Amino acid sequence: TTNINYEMLQSLPSARDPWVVLQLTPSVQVDRENVGGVESGQQSSFQSKGSTPQEWTVDGMQITDRNSGGSPGYYDFDAFEEMNISTGMLDVEHRDPGIVINLVSRRGGNKTSLGGRFYYTDEQFQAKIGPERLTELGVTAYNKAVDIKDFGFNAGGPVLKDKIWWWAAYGISQLNTIN
Repeated sequence: TTNINYEMLQSLPSARDPWVVLQLTPSVQVDRENVGGVESGQQSSFQSKGSTPQEWTVDGMQITDRNSGGSPGYYDFDAFEEMNISTGMLDVEHRDPGIVINLVSRRGGNKTSLGGRFYYTDEQFQAKIGPERLTELGVTAYNKAVDIKDFGFNAGGPVLKDKIWWWAAYGISQLNTIN
């Protein structure tokens, strides 16, 4: 099992989605590279140690889409305290062999907390490679990001001190590309 804590999630120099964290996990192979966020909003296929079934859980509760075997949705990256990725030797709680991704949600506490983010990447930060050179390199199709905007906020706090807390997060990612 690989555990990625909150500090690591926030400081990884990558696009902000769970599939990119899977890319960085030892022994996991992902079907596409999400360089600079141009594949954000796409659910990658992945496998580890020859096994393709996968299971998604949030706080240990299974949410896997049984029709596709994938995640049933997309996530606000700042809503997670940590991610746990298991690639083998699973215990009896898991019905399929393969990869288990557990997203551990953040929680409120006795102090009110607020947070927000705004990330903006524009095409001026990309390498300038012409279509002719890409053809020479054997690249026949690609997504070029025109701009990427990722923004959101989160808040949490007590309802009843030491007993009940609340937490909420909301985020939007906008990716404009040309093919």
